[in-house]
Amino acid sequence: MVELTESLTVLLECNGYTVKSALDGEEALSVAKDFRPHCVLLDIQMPGMNGLELTRRLRMVSGDDIVLIAMTGHEPRSADVRDAFELVDHYLQKPFDIEKLEKVLPPL
Repeated sequence: MVELTESLTVLLECNGYTVKSALDGEEALSVAKDFRPHCVLLDIQMPGMNGLELTRRLRMVSGDDIVLIAMTGHEPRSADVRDAFELVDHYLQKPFDIEKLEKVLPPL
């Protein structure tokens, strides 16, 4: 997960986005509180707080003012994955195509 986070950070920064990364849900909430992102790319399966709970908490704070993009390597039929996918704006199945990610990212 660390390698994917680092790779996506570099890719997004090279495309002009300002990026703050976190490796778990609690850290992501802390970063989001201070950074106030327009978009969050999150994994459904994370250490500690999972992506479903992170999604719920981000929606409580930011409502629809934030674009949430979920990704997972798990089957969409899984209950946590299905529930999270209902709360996000976009979702990607891993491994995902970078071009698909670029299509759903908010414009700069």
